[in-house]
Amino acid sequence: MNKPTPDGLARGPATRLQPFVTAGDPNISRAFRIAVGDIASNVTPLEGAASLTAAPLSKKRWETLSAKVVEIYGTRDVIPDHPSFLIAGLDYGMYQFDTMMHAWDGASFLATDAVKGALFATLVMSENGHVRSGDFITGFGWTVGAWSYYLHMGDRAFLKVALAATLAAFEHYERVEFDPQLNLFRGPAILCDGISSYPDFWVKGLTGTGHIIKWPDFHPSKKAVVGLGLPMHALSTQCINCQAYLIAARMQRELGLPVDPSLEEKAARLKAAINEHFWREDAGLYRYLVDPFGGSDQQEGFGNAFAILFGIASPEQTKRVLAAMHVTPHGIPINWPVYPRYASPDGMTYGNHNATLWPPVSGVWAQAAAQNGRLDLFALELKPLADRACRDNQFAEVYHPVTGQIYGGIQEGMTGRKGAGMRAFIAARLGGDGEPAPENLSKLFPPVAGKEGINVWQACGRNTFSATAYLRMVLHGLCGIRLDTDGLSFSPSVPKGMSPVAVYDLPYRQAVLEIQIRGEGQTIRKITVNGREHRTIPVSATGRQVIVIEMGS
Repeated sequence: MNKPTPDGLARGPATRLQPFVTAGDPNISRAFRIAVGDIASNVTPLEGAASLTAAPLSKKRWETLSAKVVEIYGTRDVIPDHPSFLIAGLDYGMYQFDTMMHAWDGASFLATDAVKGALFATLVMSENGHVRSGDFITGFGWTVGAWSYYLHMGDRAFLKVALAATLAAFEHYERVEFDPQLNLFRGPAILCDGISSYPDFWVKGLTGTGHIIKWPDFHPSKKAVVGLGLPMHALSTQCINCQAYLIAARMQRELGLPVDPSLEEKAARLKAAINEHFWREDAGLYRYLVDPFGGSDQQEGFGNAFAILFGIASPEQTKRVLAAMHVTPHGIPINWPVYPRYASPDGMTYGNHNATLWPPVSGVWAQAAAQNGRLDLFALELKPLADRACRDNQFAEVYHPVTGQIYGGIQEGMTGRKGAGMRAFIAARLGGDGEPAPENLSKLFPPVAGKEGINVWQACGRNTFSATAYLRMVLHGLCGIRLDTDGLSFSPSVPKGMSPVAVYDLPYRQAVLEIQIRGEGQTIRKITVNGREHRTIPVSATGRQVIVIEMGS
């Protein structure tokens, strides 16, 4: 109960305002409000997380994980008394990939506690009883998200746990997925659990499934003898793992610990291996897959964007990649081109994870473009995503590359959902009790005429990683916010028609930021903080900080 104040009124805690954005293009502001709403609707307490029909978090599992986290840190201070969690969307629970993207994109500006809760909740209990990060479609990406959360909050207790989980992940995956001959990690591409992400070779012999992790079950003679069993090496996975090694070294420095020199040495060797095995001098970009069966020269959106953002690509390589990548009318595709098994004569059918638009890829690619002087490419991601969100009043999971409509694409099999998750999925779309009867499945996943075993797939709604991808474009792209261990700096990218830009009530550690950006382009003429010329906000800043940035030649 709220206690009465001296004036006799019962007051609760002050309401924290959500950040608000304005821009010359009104859809930029409107889409930001929609993103804030989608994210807020996907924050759940522990009781809600336990009741999810997809990837629920049981109270017992949370207690077990919490006990391990407390064991690492030494006291219970690291665990909130009333935990909350940022889940993946209306049809999803919590997963490492989604949580990594939420944290890395900037969800900590909106849902700090829920991001931290999800980062802890998606850790894995190893067979030796330790907690670790890492999974089959995230690689070491959890570490990238955890580091971004730390840079935003300065939570050293969390950082200590994150370092322990990261080092445990290195030990595990170096043992079961590292190929010392190629100096690369085996496993699927980041985000790409759908079989439609992969060339025909990887589909042969699979029946009734749309998921790449099932491949070893159908090909026991060809699978890798340890780990998941997939003898493929994907560009995006190598890049994210390379960055995680460097971040682990930075974590040690930040905690005042001795830095293990092998971490940066492993990153350097992995970077060299990426450029040796994946770089295509003829095409000016990186290939998608290296494997014993011919690999793939597909264009991978995530992988090439990661190579740029993480400094794996040289300045000359970066310039060539930005010039060479195929961009569709509505943005960068997850990969390109469409595989023949999904193509249609009218050029309008695409795979679920093939040539479609996934906003997490768009967000990272947009930032890579903005940070390397390609304001045109940045605008080609920001504006269409904002317009689609305003049209649909939500951020959806995946879109059609030509029409921009919400579009799940086509793919072998139907869905990996089972039990209560499947019933909830069906009931949400068809009503009733969600009985997974053949007639209901055929309505949701209708077969594609002339393509045996291939069905239309559903795109899910209010996906958090799509909303946070837009946050990334606005906060880290348009406003150019750069987080580091000593504070926050700015490098805006303002396309034509979007000025002036303003952000209000943006929390950063113990400060609240108001950012005013006047003018267009990427050249900064002047920055003032609270009326004085200054270019950074230190981690020690408190209270309201008013940043005015004047752009111009």
